[in-house]
Amino acid sequence: MTTSADVLNQRGQVLIPAGTALEGHHIRGLKKWKIDFAPVQASDLPFDDALASVDEKTRLQVAALQNRLVHCNINQLEHPLFAQTLPVVHDGLLRHGLSEQQVSFDLKKNNDSAEPEPALPNVKRHLITVELLLQNARSVSSPPDVYTNLMRVMKRPMSSSSDVAEVIKKDPGLTTRLLHIVNSAFYALQNKIETVSRAITIIGTQELSDLVLATSVLQSFGANLDGIFDMKVFWRHSLFTASFARALGQRCRLVGAEKLFVMGLLHDIGRLVIVSQLPIDTQEVLSLAAAERISVVAAEKKLLGFTHDDVGKAIAVKWNLPEVHREAIGNHHAPRSYSRFPMEEAIVHIADLLATIVDTDSWGEIPMPILSADAWSALRVKEDILPLMLEEVSMDVENMLKMGD
Repeated sequence: MTTSADVLNQRGQVLIPAGTALEGHHIRGLKKWKIDFAPVQASDLPFDDALASVDEKTRLQVAALQNRLVHCNINQLEHPLFAQTLPVVHDGLLRHGLSEQQVSFDLKKNNDSAEPEPALPNVKRHLITVELLLQNARSVSSPPDVYTNLMRVMKRPMSSSSDVAEVIKKDPGLTTRLLHIVNSAFYALQNKIETVSRAITIIGTQELSDLVLATSVLQSFGANLDGIFDMKVFWRHSLFTASFARALGQRCRLVGAEKLFVMGLLHDIGRLVIVSQLPIDTQEVLSLAAAERISVVAAEKKLLGFTHDDVGKAIAVKWNLPEVHREAIGNHHAPRSYSRFPMEEAIVHIADLLATIVDTDSWGEIPMPILSADAWSALRVKEDILPLMLEEVSMDVENMLKMGD
């Protein structure tokens, strides 16, 4: 992106001159200065050599891929959210080209692969309930041991941050993942945090415990879904949703916006349970959604009688998570204006949608939800901040993923 006008501070001083190609240090500076909007030039194909030189085959492939992504929102593409974001990612795909996976993606091809064994072979589909799924899913039958131990320590009157750190440090993999997140651009820290104890002093014990829950439970699914589901794609989508949720919460000046990061990480936890327990049914859901051009949750409701939102909320209740987490996870596809937590539900919904748009590597893997225009209106943020937010969140997630390599 290139600035179309000078970026000014509150005193009218020029921070970034017009015509500057925005890079990482510019984005970090804007975050530090708490500037949500920078005027950027719209792409103009006739005058953009990089785009003008793209061959017709690539243009058609990009168009086809994007049409598959937005098919459930085909009647809403003039909405400001799409108008501000789709051209950005569309031009990005034209500039950088499509990956082999994006070019070859074909839902029917995926369905012709070797069929996984059903996890509930002796139960007829119409008898499967959310409760039965949770009973059979060991990964979510109870919160991870490290989280349970952490809660036990935190409830002790005389426990300290060192005691909390000792619990976490017993899991080296978890420790590494937490430090990667804390040291990413997400927290915009000046100095690298190298110990759990230091991380606690920076972001707080409760915040870190929430991250422990989210990261450890998602990690536990990895081995169980090997060969059935791409957990790397799912983890990336979860990080994008979490980062967008936190960014939107900050711009909405929502108290406790940091907790939205955890809600974003866990928003699709119910999808993991359905995939792990009903792999064949999951394929049928995706096929039905594509064939009838309906959303995945609508297809889930039609075939299963419940949705991954329902499963996610049941897990949050089982784990005794705060009510706001339950409602945000359980209603992220259908946020309610009359809810006790309308802003949190709306933010996670919009964050999920933005995550599917910006992460082009996951197009075809992560279905796009149907936009709730009311949820977007409830946020009362200017749509012209979206291009900069896409860049900002992409940097945050890229940094987290690089640290995890």
